[in-house]
Amino acid sequence: RYAAMVARCSGALDARFLHVLGASAEPTAAPDQGRVLEALQARVRADFTGAPESVAVECEALDGPLLDRVLAYAVEHEEDLVLVGHEPDHPPGRGSLVRRLAMNAPASIWLVPDGAPPRIERILCPVDFSEHSTDAMRVAIALARLHPGAQILALHVYFDEAVVTYE
Repeated sequence: RYAAMVARCSGALDARFLHVLGASAEPTAAPDQGRVLEALQARVRADFTGAPESVAVECEALDGPLLDRVLAYAVEHEEDLVLVGHEPDHPPGRGSLVRRLAMNAPASIWLVPDGAPPRIERILCPVDFSEHSTDAMRVAIALARLHPGAQILALHVYFDEAVVTYE
């Protein structure tokens, strides 16, 4: 549902849903991959509602190391945005996976808590007065206009090297 809301707002041409089975999946587990793909397709059919019919939808289930597969997929398909589902009770170490993905992905990363309602109320827009942050602010403003009542908070964090101390 959240991805459908983003597709409506952004004018997306396509939406790809990816489930990575993980590094422990063995090549002989092809039937499991098929069952996962069927479950993913069923969930997408049920939840990806309200998006324009012109949006092409694809689903894939892949096996292998999660971070590597997501990064390779994003590069291969030249993705602009990667929505990452986030379970509140995720397994230990999963948070670092999301951080590594954000640092290495060739696209913007949008972390979506599991079960988040498909609406935008507050937008945090980090700024550093660069051309990239100007573009980020334009996107934030466009999103806020599509969601009446949405607020934008521009955040600039200044690092002052003069106050850094070393033990």
